[in-house]
Amino acid sequence: MRFAAARLALWIAQADGSLDTLKGERRSIGYRRGGATAFANQHITPRPQARCYLFTDGILDQNGGARGVAPGRSRLAEALARGAGRPLAAQGAALQERLQDYRNGLPQRDDIILVGVSLDRPSPYPRSSA
Repeated sequence: MRFAAARLALWIAQADGSLDTLKGERRSIGYRRGGATAFANQHITPRPQARCYLFTDGILDQNGGARGVAPGRSRLAEALARGAGRPLAAQGAALQERLQDYRNGLPQRDDIILVGVSLDRPSPYPRSSA
């Protein structure tokens, strides 16, 4: 599998509950003048039944909880690990409910996108040689 990103990381949850992180480049895609920017590809071989997660910073920056602060990476990692054995649809619904509870009525501050991909079945699409 190849991965390239600007600023945000790819999180890989393993079947044993561990969480690996592949960091993206430190620079961002937009807000710069000039030509195209190339981002380095990282090559990984995920273990069977791994799940990969990509998300925007909005999920990390949303205020809430008892103190009205952002949940940060540790709470998100805990939530992903907690739902590791569940189907992705059920895990997504649980994460959405948990975020709603965490916000505790506070308005959403930013876009919140989290994409999870399960690697437990072979792809029906042909492999690319590129």
